[in-house]
Amino acid sequence: MKKVLLSAVLVTAVLFTSCREVKENAEKAGSTLENAANATGDAVKDAANATGDALGDAANATGDAVKDAANATGDALNDAANATGDAVKDAANATGDAVKNTAEGAKKLATDAVDGAKKMGTDAANATKEAAAKTGSAVEEAGKDLKKKMN
Repeated sequence: MKKVLLSAVLVTAVLFTSCREVKENAEKAGSTLENAANATGDAVKDAANATGDALGDAANATGDAVKDAANATGDALNDAANATGDAVKDAANATGDAVKNTAEGAKKLATDAVDGAKKMGTDAANATKEAAAKTGSAVEEAGKDLKKKMN
């Protein structure tokens, strides 16, 4: 009986020790699970915040890019309008210069034509005077020859 009693006490001691160890292990596992759950919750919360921040940053960057593109387009349109205005002004100036040059050329041609006509008139008058003088001399000579023959 002593053996049975000792065996019972020993089994009870082993069971008690095992139960206490199981309880401690269960408490440790529970704490570990609770810590893991808290860490998972924190990680999910941090990931959600990071995702929200990234989406906000992306939206801001997209807005800035659209604003920059609109500004660049406006600047390009202004530059094109200025270049067109400058081209029209240059064309108008070139046309004005061409008209002025044409008018000056026509005036020079007319002046040259008038001067040429005057010279031709003067040359013709001189040639006519010279021809008249020669004709007069020839008539006078012919008259003298005729008088000589008649005499």
